[in-house]
Amino acid sequence: MDKDNQLSAVFRIDNVLYCVKGRSSTALVRCDTAELKDYENYPSITGEFEKSPSDGKLFNFNLGPASGGILESVKLNVYTDGERITGIVPETQFKNRHVRMKGSAPDDALLKTERINGAYAAGYGTAFCLAAEDISGVDVDYDVQLVRMIMSELERMANHIQVIGKLSEGASQNVATYQLFALEERVRRIISKHFGHRFFYGVNGIGGLERAVATDGLSAELDRVIGELASIWDALTSSRMFLDRIQTTCYAKKPWTVGPVARAADFKFDTRTSGYLPYSDFGFEISSDDTGDVLSRALVRRYEIDSSRSMIGEICKKVRRVGKKTRTVNGFDGRAVKRVETPGGDMVMFLDMKNNLVTGFDIRSASTANMPAFMQGAVTGILTDFTFAWESFGFWISEMGGYQ
Repeated sequence: MDKDNQLSAVFRIDNVLYCVKGRSSTALVRCDTAELKDYENYPSITGEFEKSPSDGKLFNFNLGPASGGILESVKLNVYTDGERITGIVPETQFKNRHVRMKGSAPDDALLKTERINGAYAAGYGTAFCLAAEDISGVDVDYDVQLVRMIMSELERMANHIQVIGKLSEGASQNVATYQLFALEERVRRIISKHFGHRFFYGVNGIGGLERAVATDGLSAELDRVIGELASIWDALTSSRMFLDRIQTTCYAKKPWTVGPVARAADFKFDTRTSGYLPYSDFGFEISSDDTGDVLSRALVRRYEIDSSRSMIGEICKKVRRVGKKTRTVNGFDGRAVKRVETPGGDMVMFLDMKNNLVTGFDIRSASTANMPAFMQGAVTGILTDFTFAWESFGFWISEMGGYQ
């Protein structure tokens, strides 16, 4: 199946199924279940994960929903014959928070959207603003778009550093682990200093910005972060113990995956090339690798940290201070689909508004899209490599459903 016919999202709107096809399309197409089941990634889009083999000889090794080693509440049924993983079935409902969006005013809905997954608040907030601005016909100033780019790239840096830190932690590289987590915290404090909140809460506004932003000194602060990261990375990747654990572990080579998972398998898909923000003005190029294992996913994240830093530096030359900017909006009445590249990958958001209130909302998150690739890739691996397989995908269970 070619990339333009990929299944990207499925939304149920007023009890009717609609899908979004292609890597960059935002068009809703009416569809039915029989048609959708022809797509290999149908389970990944809908969250209808395959059941594991019920061989009576297999042992179900339960991880979670509240156990050490996994950041969020999720139960993972890991089937094993003792050493080899033969199947994995995730149960994600423990983090299902049933965020009620229907009936919300636009500003309240934006506040809730930013908090669906706090680690991706800039990406989620930007997607909601883009959808609301499309519905209301509001134009957005270029400098506001540039600030949104800086936010997205800082968010990517913080999350990628965290994922690399977790991989290091899995290999008991304790010095590097704590240094990486300290660097992630440094980036969060830099974000807080320049944007007023470590997760960008309350910065995005429909048609503008709800808070003044200053980028003075941001480039120099990030240079110091990158310098320390390079030193830690060099030490980490010179450790045979670390490389042995992540090389050839958990291959994931599926064309329907998104984000660093896809790019690590040489599928050069990145929503930042679609033009939702002016990335092309800064020579953005997709980072990729070709092996598709845990090491490749770590390498892509490392490349993207440098790419994000470079872009932020160029943007800061053009925008130093942006004051609070608001737009008068005449009304919200209509529906829109928007796609944004979160740190985990392409996220598709549907928004429907009538009489200035939200009447429909849904998302297909990167974590939802990539979960079956993890389930397939981890099988045949050994139980002690589970941590590396899981952490390399950068999952956030909080973004896997529960919107009303």
